[in-house]
Order: sequence, then structure tokens, then C-alpha cells
Amino acid sequence: MDTPFDRAKLKCEQLERELRRSPDFQLYLLTECLSDRARMESVLMEIPQFALWRALTKTIESIRLRERVLLEAGGAGDVLEPVQTVSDALQRPTAHC
Repeated sequence: MDTPFDRAKLKCEQLERELRRSPDFQLYLLTECLSDRARMESVLMEIPQFALWRALTKTIESIRLRERVLLEAGGAGDVLEPVQTVSDALQRPTAHC
């Protein structure tokens, strides 16, 4: 089943493949110093593909963390598909019933 979360992951992977062609993006990925990385990120945010990739990456990480916390807390049955969160990251309206 193709869910909004699956589509978000796919779009994120596609954007990352495109961005990896850029030496600036490759340097960003290799940078370990948090202050340098934050500075580079603020410059790269001028690129629409990077801004979308970063938003999707943060959203996906947040969803995975939330699911892991719920699973560890024993609430596996409470994990819902994060449709609205992914839709917000993609900046598209939610089209679900």
C-alpha cells in the first residue's frame, strides 16, 4: 500500500540523489561540527530542493522517533499513519477520508 509516509520517503530519497551531485551538499553531509553544519544549512536553505529535503528528513525522523517511543511504551496498537505531518512537509493538502 502506497501511503503518504511512503511517498514522503521516496521523494526524500529522490531529492537526496539529486542534491548529492552538488559539492556543497556533499560537504554538508560530511561536516561533523554542528556550528559549521548549521551555517552551511542556512546557506543551502536558499535552494528549494534542499529546503524540501530538509523538511522531509526532519519529518521522517520525527515520525520514526515517535513510533519507536510508542512501541517501547507498549502502545504498538496506537501507532497511526502520520498523514497530516507528511502532508505538511510536502506542503500539500491532505486528501484522505
